[in-house]
Amino acid sequence: MNLGLSGKNSLITGSSSGLGFAAAKILLAENVNTIINGRNEEKLKISVENLKTETGKMPLFLSGDVTDHEFPERLVEFVNNNFSCLDILITNSGGPPPGQFEEFSDENWQYAVECRFCPTYGLYDHFYPYCASLKHHQC
Repeated sequence: MNLGLSGKNSLITGSSSGLGFAAAKILLAENVNTIINGRNEEKLKISVENLKTETGKMPLFLSGDVTDHEFPERLVEFVNNNFSCLDILITNSGGPPPGQFEEFSDENWQYAVECRFCPTYGLYDHFYPYCASLKHHQC
């Protein structure tokens, strides 16, 4: 597959397993410079090795929890220190527990908002000024 992304820079949160890991695998196979992220540093290190074995490419990684309101600043700093710009931002994080709509409690819905919407908003809120400042910059 050739998506025309070779040489681009990406950050994928929640990428030590599941959909985030799969996205990282595809982007690395497309020669996209990639940073992966997850809460568990040991699991991330294993994921880095697995991605290297499967794609021949070594992603960068930064462990941390995207639901921590201070963490997006660390991510922006890490991206800034490693890439000239960020072309692709994939926000991936947990969600509500599986179940039927009518079975969800207010706590389930609150958890879903805190795990899905708030981190996504927080990341875009922090990265938008960074990306906007590079509007005329060619990566």
